[in-house]
Amino acid sequence: MRDATAMQEFARENRLGRHLLPILGKWLSKKHFELIEEALLEDEEVSLSFLVRFETAQNLLDEEGKERTKKLTWRTSQGYYAFALTNLNRLLYAHWRPFKAVSESVMFDRLTDVKISTSFLMGYVRVGTLEDDFYLYYFSPSIKRIGKIMQTAAIEHKIMRLLTSSEEVEEER
Repeated sequence: MRDATAMQEFARENRLGRHLLPILGKWLSKKHFELIEEALLEDEEVSLSFLVRFETAQNLLDEEGKERTKKLTWRTSQGYYAFALTNLNRLLYAHWRPFKAVSESVMFDRLTDVKISTSFLMGYVRVGTLEDDFYLYYFSPSIKRIGKIMQTAAIEHKIMRLLTSSEEVEEER
């Protein structure tokens, strides 16, 4: 995939996140994925994409260095990032706001650890890199899938192939 619309549709169809803002969510999602489209190298293809809430570990600390207990706000335009895993073993992530666009990348070999934590409804994945750690938040079923994808990228330096529900049934037989 090299097209922002295709990346957005992939994330939606595979239940790997979507923007929860009711009216502008789809438009904002596309803006995030357009930044990823611009950040791709010439011979680079996106293998997998998702859209979730993002927070750096540094932003979650209070003045004393302890983790804040602030409740996460879901229906807002702040904090949603588009993510893409590419065939060149890069994790790209991007966030668009008026007058400010953020686009970064991390090579799979720079990922140090991945921790998945879920509750009944919501969950998060903590991704450790050599530079900084960050959190990905979303609904538990999606976070479990994203966490497994990130663990595969961190440990094996490759992208896990997603199975559709019909392929999962065939594989069990």
